[in-house]
Amino acid sequence: NSNLPTLSSRIFAKNNDVYKARYGVALSATPLAEFEKTLENTTLPLNTTTNDNIALMTEDNVEFVDALQLMSQSTAETALLPEEESETLQSKLLSADVIGPVLSVVGVGLFLFLNLLNSETIETGFTEMDFSHKLEVLSKISWIPRRLDEAELVVSLVMAFSAFAQALTGFGFAVVAVGMMSSMPWLLHSELYEVITPVAATLGALVGSILLIPFAFATPTEEEPGLEWDEILPLLIPCTLLTPVGIALNSAIDPSVGTRVLAGLILAFVAYKLYPIIQEKFKGDADDDAAEIDDGPPEFLTSTPAAIVFGAAAGVFGGAFDVQGPPLCVYGDAKGWSPAKFRNIVLTVVAVNSASVVALDAFQGKLGDFYYPYFCITSLPGVLIGVVAGQYASARIDPVLFKNIVLTMCLLLGIQLLTIS
Repeated sequence: NSNLPTLSSRIFAKNNDVYKARYGVALSATPLAEFEKTLENTTLPLNTTTNDNIALMTEDNVEFVDALQLMSQSTAETALLPEEESETLQSKLLSADVIGPVLSVVGVGLFLFLNLLNSETIETGFTEMDFSHKLEVLSKISWIPRRLDEAELVVSLVMAFSAFAQALTGFGFAVVAVGMMSSMPWLLHSELYEVITPVAATLGALVGSILLIPFAFATPTEEEPGLEWDEILPLLIPCTLLTPVGIALNSAIDPSVGTRVLAGLILAFVAYKLYPIIQEKFKGDADDDAAEIDDGPPEFLTSTPAAIVFGAAAGVFGGAFDVQGPPLCVYGDAKGWSPAKFRNIVLTVVAVNSASVVALDAFQGKLGDFYYPYFCITSLPGVLIGVVAGQYASARIDPVLFKNIVLTMCLLLGIQLLTIS
């Protein structure tokens, strides 16, 4: 026992030399003092056949070994804490969770800026101006709303709330954004309404990519399965192929007719999502014997042909209104996906479809209106704040409660859309 302080001092001195040579940081003596205090009340059977080799009896030395490990861990943590914090911060900043969203925002920002430089409705002869003159014209535009009733502020607030709902509940950006915009008569019957779908598609694709990137590059686990392409592709391929059909329908039908179709789509989606909640509430405490037997969905709804049908429907609705969610939700519920799997698959299809809507509109020259990049750019800060706030609130607000609030709001929006002429 008299050799124990000597042993602890040797261990400390050896560790100190190693860490000073490797990291240039000296160990703190505080853990050593705490360790030696533990030794005062420790009596150990020792075999001291040599001064340099002390054999510790396993069964009787639990307290000593625990104290020794504690000292070693404490000294190492004391020495490496500044460097570990620096390395951890650096690794986080260089991770896909940070770089991916930053690149997404930068990419969308550059796309909108180039679109703005080629806008044909800003000023006569704007497209023929050189770069410096274009910047001079753009600098004279008011990018910050000055009144509460200005269109850009209304659009920004709607897009920010839609992003918040998407980040918190895993759904709702397109339904909330397009539904709320379409429920405003002053916007529905103006030329500004023509850019609402591409604006919602652009910002929806951005929100989707920001939320998906952490799961796309993470190691798949049972709780977070990552992106399962064998489930995604049967939905994504027909969705992408049928998107042009939806875009053509949007251009061909009267806005009032399209609004009613959108209202029916939103109401059907809300009814589908609320039905299980209402059923459970009214079911009460009925006896199991009297309860209706649930045989599950029809087998066809979980088949690959069903995926193609629902994916095609999502493409048509996405191209027409940028509302792809309802058909995908029906198929996902039938398949019995876990919440994480449901979120990843549906969000991937929706984000890619929204991006394809924007790409097709750009290819066909439909994004030349100044108000498209203008609404996107003025809404971008609010959308990013909405995403961050939604992810922060997801740990503090009951997502189920908020989801029900969003569904109720969508129900009211759908009813209001039916009354608009």
